[in-house]
Order: sequence, then C-alpha cells, then structure tokens
Amino acid sequence: MRHKVCVAMILAVVTMISQAKAAEYATPLVRSTSSAVRLISAGTFQNDYYLTGVEIQLDPKTITYWRQPGESGAAPNFNFSKSTNVANVEIFFPYPKHIDEADVVVAGYEGDVVFPVKILPKDPKVPVTLNLAVEYAACSNICLPAKAELSLLLPQTGSSPFKKLLTEVSAKLPKKIDLAQSKKIFRVERENKGAGWRIIYQGRGKMVDIFAETNSSVYAETKISNGIARLNLVAAGISPKSANVIVTIVTSDGAYEAPVELK
Repeated sequence: MRHKVCVAMILAVVTMISQAKAAEYATPLVRSTSSAVRLISAGTFQNDYYLTGVEIQLDPKTITYWRQPGESGAAPNFNFSKSTNVANVEIFFPYPKHIDEADVVVAGYEGDVVFPVKILPKDPKVPVTLNLAVEYAACSNICLPAKAELSLLLPQTGSSPFKKLLTEVSAKLPKKIDLAQSKKIFRVERENKGAGWRIIYQGRGKMVDIFAETNSSVYAETKISNGIARLNLVAAGISPKSANVIVTIVTSDGAYEAPVELK
C-alpha cells in the first residue's frame, strides 16, 4: 500500500512540474462556444525568429475556416499590433479540407488546428511579449463568432514541450513556388467558354485536393474529378474571363502554394 501511495505521489508531482513547465510556453485556454484558443511557443529565439503558434481546439462536429473559405464563412483574424519588441509577424495557414456545410462546400478545419507564427523581434536581446486579439468562427449546428485576448511573454531560456508540435505543423505547410515553376507543373485549359478552367497537375505525386484564392470579390470554386482539377470563378451576375489566382494544391508528395494565370 505504501508503495502504491508513493508511486501516486511521484506521478502527481511529475504532472504538476510538467503542467508548470507547459504554462511557461503557453497561455491558458480561452473557452468560447464549441471551441477554445491559446498561444503556444516553440521556445527560445533561433534562426533569427521565435516560432510560436495559435492553437484552436474545436469541439466534435465543429469547424472553423481557412483564410478564403468560399461562398460562405469568415476567415480568422489575428491581430498582434499591441505586442512589444516585435518588428514583424508572419502567420501561416495549414492547408484546409473541403467541408460540406449546409449544402455549401467551404474550405476549413475540423478538430484541432495550429497556425504557426514567426516572430521577428526588434531587439533579440530584449524580451518579447505577444499580445494577440483573435477572432474566428466556430460552426456546428449554428455559426457563432469567437474571440479572445491572449498575452504571452516569450521565454528566453529552457526547452518547450510545444516545440515538436510546432515543428511538425510547420514542416507540413504548403511550400511556396514562383510563377515560372508553376507554369512547369500546371497546365491550364479554358473550359466551356465561360468562367471555368481545367488545371492539370504535372508535378511529383498524385493530386489529392486543390484550393484557390483571388484578390477581389470574386471567389473560386474548386473540385477534382478523374485526377483533373476544375476551377470556376463566381461573382454576382458576372462571369470573369480571366484572373490571377493563388492555388494551394495537396498531393501525395506534399502541399504547394503557387500563382496561376487564368486566361
């Protein structure tokens, strides 16, 4: 009996130490309807930046949206403007999935999603405090806005329990390629003399999914059929004849983000 009590006490102490350590590298979870959010840190200043992340934990049957969801939905908004000793913030979006939401297909996330964030300090020798105001949508039976204000002093020493997670998520981010490379791996064909195009992938691996972004009120619908991506531009009462889009393509060999000219 004494042995079992001692083991239990040791485990409790280890758990408390682990939780205390984790608290140095993350904010407390802020709970909203059907979701929770927090800031996490991969640890100390390395490779000229701090690697951090915004983690959104979604309840079962709840989704949130990508940076360009499609016909409906609202992209998350991350505001780091009140942070101290920060020269630049670079936010990355993992590639999403197509989700059927009330008969409308949107681009978004289910489960837990981590958005990696690279922080460039003004002075690497001075502590950095991240102050984040975040707004996002959490949609289950109904869609509700969620918001939180988070603050995290980035540690300058020690080892973070979130380093592995942030490193793995960052490694899976779509790799950006330029227009010259894009023209080598994508063949674009006009379809049906309208606002539709076929995008044929000629790179490594098999195309699994594709998403497209525009820089206007026009949005892009995408789907894959028989190994070929079909893209339609949609606007109220308009059939656009050309556009420059950014496609995010998911393949069996990784994910890529590339500019594509639709003519």
